[in-house]
Amino acid sequence: MTNFHWYGKLDLNSLSKEFGSPLWIVGEKQIIHNVSQFACFTGLPSRILFPVKCNPAPAVLEIISNAGCGADCANLQEINLALLAGIPWSRIAYNSPYQDYNTARIVLENGGILVCDDRLLIKNLEANLPKLNGQIWLRINPEVRSGYLNSDENTALMSHGEGSSKFGIPEEEIPQLLESLKLPVTGIHLHVGTQMDNLQAFVTAMNALHRVADKLIDAGHKIRHLDLGGGLGIAFTEEDDFPHLPQWVRKMNSIKKDGFDYYAEPGHALVGNAVGLLVTVNTLKPSRGRMWAVCDAGTDLLAKVTLLKWPHRVLKSDRQYLPMKGNDALAGPLCFAGDTLLHATDLSGVQVGDNLLITHAGAYTHALSNSFNGRTAPSWIVIGDEVKQTTLAETNFSRHFIHHHRWNVAENQETVEIPEEVIQALQSPYLHKQIQNDSYEVISMRSCGSHHYQATVEIHSGAGFVSMPTATRVIGNLCIVAILHKHGLKSKDRPVMGKKMQMEYFGFFPTGTTEIKIYLSDEIRKEGQHWLMVATFETNDGSCKGDFVINA
Repeated sequence: MTNFHWYGKLDLNSLSKEFGSPLWIVGEKQIIHNVSQFACFTGLPSRILFPVKCNPAPAVLEIISNAGCGADCANLQEINLALLAGIPWSRIAYNSPYQDYNTARIVLENGGILVCDDRLLIKNLEANLPKLNGQIWLRINPEVRSGYLNSDENTALMSHGEGSSKFGIPEEEIPQLLESLKLPVTGIHLHVGTQMDNLQAFVTAMNALHRVADKLIDAGHKIRHLDLGGGLGIAFTEEDDFPHLPQWVRKMNSIKKDGFDYYAEPGHALVGNAVGLLVTVNTLKPSRGRMWAVCDAGTDLLAKVTLLKWPHRVLKSDRQYLPMKGNDALAGPLCFAGDTLLHATDLSGVQVGDNLLITHAGAYTHALSNSFNGRTAPSWIVIGDEVKQTTLAETNFSRHFIHHHRWNVAENQETVEIPEEVIQALQSPYLHKQIQNDSYEVISMRSCGSHHYQATVEIHSGAGFVSMPTATRVIGNLCIVAILHKHGLKSKDRPVMGKKMQMEYFGFFPTGTTEIKIYLSDEIRKEGQHWLMVATFETNDGSCKGDFVINA
């Protein structure tokens, strides 16, 4: 914990001024370094299956995808996140305590991996699966296991490999299962738990994988893939003691056997030290000899820290850590007493407006974020060779209002037909007919780098303002031009399909000359000559903004 790692060079004040606070910050090179370390065990990055539940942020998933890794997904939502990040089906594993048959079928038909411990699902697949293009692995619960050296109430929540658990087929029941198993099994999976603090737990797990693999091979199954799961812990404070990643790799390599491909599913150890949360001190409150610094993020973004009392080191803008001892406390802004980030620290020299960095915040923080007190999600930036803003801050519209429906459908309620003359009298004449007279011209359009475009548009509307349908036409067309231009096309020689648009009006979008900014994502998914991309757009005055998912 004595090194500053990638975040030691960050200028927190400049980042806060440019991107706001709170702010998620991703160290791209740290993730790539961690991938390379794990690949020394797996042999290939594609055998590193990152658990999406650990951190589902697109900023993180896209780096992991570009590094060649795969994904461990618990449901169709996580599978879609992995696919959108560019991870192919062949590197996606579906693994959950409850597995939906239709999702399992989709995974197997598309060449993915099903990690299964549900006998009912296996029978359903044997009876109904039309085509098997993917792989089936069995998740096991070993007879012999090693747990945590230091147990507490938190480890009880994270010990997935307990003897009586909802996870895994008991090892001693494997022979009975083999007697009736018709589907081919090519792999075995085991997970020891989260934040494991010793190497022996992994050694015991590897021995169990080898034992079960031998039984399956003797039964005629062509077992090649052994998945050790995740669970290697990382140190959050100077007092924490966990095996270092290179130690883990050396030990696991020493007990590997020929003839198998080895997989891992690291969470904390892959991204934990690669993400930090920038916060700002909003106020200082003395209380009976104790000073409280209240910052602009708490349990809404760091539930793991506050509710599990799992403190992280906090770096000040002068590159010194806040002490982990003292009579003061660092707290979040939420309305309950448990919203405390550091229960004991020394705030000497800390002032209102100071920026702090919650370090090692990459695992199970953003994934557990919530909207208590009406809170919304902050922006994300990635620190690589340059600083890139990848996700804009969430708005109240997108978090709290879009999915709120005020309706009550009563059973046996009378249906009343609305007369045609009433419809005619109530509908908008503009949207019904006059909108067809709206027009616009692109006055100019400029490429401001590989991902940024700016356009000047002249819009004419009989309504005196730009309606959302007209804005959709204008912005959709500009996004198409930008995407095709970015790929070097000279003419529109292909269909371009909008997959999803989110647009928000915050002010009055007037007719006349308007400046529109467009930011393009990298290719989220490429299939031959076709791409799936996201265009983020905004008028210069901020009155209209949103995102457009486009397949070209």
